[in-house]
Amino acid sequence: MNLQMINSFPHNKLNLQQSQLIHKYELNKESFIYLINQ
Repeated sequence: MNLQMINSFPHNKLNLQQSQLIHKYELNKESFIYLINQ
């Protein structure tokens, strides 16, 4: 499930938390890839 799909859901607390978690994961993934490519 991507952020766009989540953001199109009604904004209840659960969906908000879910999108924040996914956003955090995406950032970590980018950092991880960046470190590996050093």
